[in-house]
Amino acid sequence: MSIPLLNGLAAIAMWATLASLTALAGPIPPFQMAAMTFAVGTLAGVAGT
Repeated sequence: MSIPLLNGLAAIAMWATLASLTALAGPIPPFQMAAMTFAVGTLAGVAGT
C-alpha cells in the first residue's frame, strides 16, 4: 500500500472516532474535543515525516 493511501485511511479512522470520543468525553466542550483531535492528528502527521 502506498503512503498517501495509508495517510488517508488514518485520517478517516481518526475522524470516525471523533463522534465516539465526543459522546464518551462528557463535560469536555465540543470545540475543545475537536481541537484535541486535530492536535493528535497533527502530531501523528509530524511524527510520520
